[in-house]
Amino acid sequence: MSSPDQQESPCSKKDLQELKEDLQTFFKASMTELLNPVQAKLDELTEGLRAAGHAVESALEMAEKVQNKVAALKRSETIMQTKTIHLENRWRLLNLKFRGIAEGAEQAPEALEKRKLLKPFSEKLLEAKVRFRWSATSNITVYKDGSLIQASNLKTGLLLLQKLNIPLTAEEEALQADSTTENSQASGE
Repeated sequence: MSSPDQQESPCSKKDLQELKEDLQTFFKASMTELLNPVQAKLDELTEGLRAAGHAVESALEMAEKVQNKVAALKRSETIMQTKTIHLENRWRLLNLKFRGIAEGAEQAPEALEKRKLLKPFSEKLLEAKVRFRWSATSNITVYKDGSLIQASNLKTGLLLLQKLNIPLTAEEEALQADSTTENSQASGE
């Protein structure tokens, strides 16, 4: 009789090896079957996350563009408000009414004629973006390099444009030539 330690097992080593291989194959197949749907779902979720990431990036870019446009509009609004306030204040200053003084009595007809005569010069100054003022006596006043230049008639208006290096039209040059000729004839008599 043999001892219980030495008893032979009902399965041989070869049978155990086959059983081991069968179990490994079964587990691999089972795991593959179980993991394939999980892997497919994982791949699907990964693609979804990538698409969501791209959507978020484009949304952030759009939001940045919108923020830039809003900032530009705010700057523009501030500028427009400042200009509106300035124009309203200027309008108030120009529309002062005094009791007891008739409308239009503040300027004599000569002053109005003088302004009409000098109006083309003021328009040229505006086009050239030169700052000027109308004086109380309807003269055009310009400050250039610390000196005061005034135009009170056609001749001084042409001189003003020359001193400011504003090009003269053909008509203005003809007027200047006429006034120069008149001055030389008057001084020659």
